[in-house]
Amino acid sequence: MHQKIEEETGKLPKAGLVTRLIDIPIGKGVITQSHGFSPAELATRLKKFGASYFGSAGPAFLNQLICLEQDTQGLKDFIQREHNAAQERLSVDSPLESYQLRSLRRFALAECAGLLAARFDILPLEASEITHAMQTVLRAWLAEDDHQVNSIQGLRAFQSFLVDHVGKLQNLSAWAANSRETIGYFDQRHGLILLTDRGLKQACCGFNAKDVLKEVKSRGGLFHNDRGLKSKHTIPGLGRLRFYAIRAKFLEQDI
Repeated sequence: MHQKIEEETGKLPKAGLVTRLIDIPIGKGVITQSHGFSPAELATRLKKFGASYFGSAGPAFLNQLICLEQDTQGLKDFIQREHNAAQERLSVDSPLESYQLRSLRRFALAECAGLLAARFDILPLEASEITHAMQTVLRAWLAEDDHQVNSIQGLRAFQSFLVDHVGKLQNLSAWAANSRETIGYFDQRHGLILLTDRGLKQACCGFNAKDVLKEVKSRGGLFHNDRGLKSKHTIPGLGRLRFYAIRAKFLEQDI
């Protein structure tokens, strides 16, 4: 969902949207245990039964929930205690960003509701199964989210390096020189920043170069006329050489 929003708008989703639309990676598939059926058969049966039997669990859940305490304040306090306990069960060792903490509270609320539904005999599941499921989903989301955060940090460092160094690159309007210290050239006519292998390594500032280029490419910032990530360009006095060609307009993108 977040990637689709980014592709359509050209902007990264804000933290508030990340919290409201929690994007959970499904990994090897939604159905991992098909209980004797093929995944497709089980999905069809679930759709069939879901369309035939519905509208009972919600009212049953609310009817039992409101009977747990004698007044509104007592019920609010009970739910808050259950929610706090769920957050403790789902807590992780590593420090989290503020928006990740807000998302964790939403995961905890779902676990809290699941445990209550099992207690009310609405869900035929053990409490340990529900907690384990929520912990698994939370870890999967955090792992994917951390990877995305790292990719964005690398992209920003890459862009910042180019902004700082584009004015220092040799302009192809003049006869170019070549040395082991050359990090790249600026093709002003075509609006391209041509990076050597050495230049790419420096520009990535310690981040994984392939991951950075993948992000640049996804934003339309990488020019390539070959199958790979590099493309051939004519350098006056040196001939046609292969470079990582970054579109100059990429420096203007809001990351």
